[in-house]
Amino acid sequence: MNCKVCGSEEITLYARNKKREFLRCSRCELVFVPEQFFLTTAQERTRYELHDNSIENKGYTDFLEKIVSVIMERFPVNYTILDFGSGAGAVLGTLLHKKGYSCESYDPLFNIQCNDNAKTYDIIVICEVIEHLRLLQDDLAFIKKRLKPDGTVIIRTQLYPDADNFLKWWYIQDLTHINFFSSLTIDFVASQLNRTVSSTTEEDIFLLSV
Repeated sequence: MNCKVCGSEEITLYARNKKREFLRCSRCELVFVPEQFFLTTAQERTRYELHDNSIENKGYTDFLEKIVSVIMERFPVNYTILDFGSGAGAVLGTLLHKKGYSCESYDPLFNIQCNDNAKTYDIIVICEVIEHLRLLQDDLAFIKKRLKPDGTVIIRTQLYPDADNFLKWWYIQDLTHINFFSSLTIDFVASQLNRTVSSTTEEDIFLLSV
């Protein structure tokens, strides 16, 4: 078995609970769930549909507004944006449109596809998505292809705690979460995209830029 980020074969068992095992890459520190513990695609979609990820949910829009603020503080309104893994409601796009940005949505789980297969973007947002991706290498290749040469990727995900606290961590209770990252793992993801990482005022939001 190879790591889904760096390709290393240095994989060991990191933790186990009643529902799943968690493996860890010794090279890039990715912690991931083996495929035999994945939900089916239908189960995954059903779980997402239980979430109230709508424009009417103030808690959800407040959560997304932090991404909007990061973008507004750093990038002009003429930048093109792709919301990768937008969800059925594509709420981030709606919030960005209200601020004057052009944002397209992409989420194959909900049959939301890019209109132009050749288009590239100034910014690609991966907000609470990368922890769900089954084909992480393929998705990173897709993102790299769609990113302009000087473009920026914005990743939002929680970094995992130390080993003593990992099995107590709320993030692993969501069975659709199958990839877990340390700051080193984020650095490796950035390297895959020929980018470097800079932090923001939000501890779970990372900018990957040239």
